[in-house]
Amino acid sequence: RKKAGAESAVSLSRAEIYVASSLEDWQQAVLAVLQEEADTPGGGAFDKLFKQALLADSRVKATGLLPKTILPFAQARIDMHLAGDASALEASLPFDEAATLTELLPFLSAELSIPQDALSILPWPPLDSRLATALALAAPGRPSPSFE
Repeated sequence: RKKAGAESAVSLSRAEIYVASSLEDWQQAVLAVLQEEADTPGGGAFDKLFKQALLADSRVKATGLLPKTILPFAQARIDMHLAGDASALEASLPFDEAATLTELLPFLSAELSIPQDALSILPWPPLDSRLATALALAAPGRPSPSFE
């Protein structure tokens, strides 16, 4: 019998970590609007009126995406920015994330308890479009893992 509160160990056989080297065009359009607001003297309120203006911005409207796609991304970046994350409004990282993760493969393999040859660092998006839909959207600094 299992003790109350005891967690069962999950056995992994394979892990793939998808890394984005840059944001998608629609994300870059949203970041451009966020950056302009942050740079505006007296700006940076990021309130409901700002979000309405964001959705009405021609660059964002040109993406053809629905607010349910745009607003969660925008809110996550706003939260990061307000928390003092200097990279929140950047479209890329100042280092090679895939190379860094590749260097960390021995550590990741040990932490995940899987053989190093069963762990892959791959470019976003996955070739399998069904997998890309199922995974969280990768972004620079926020890789998307897939475990088996």
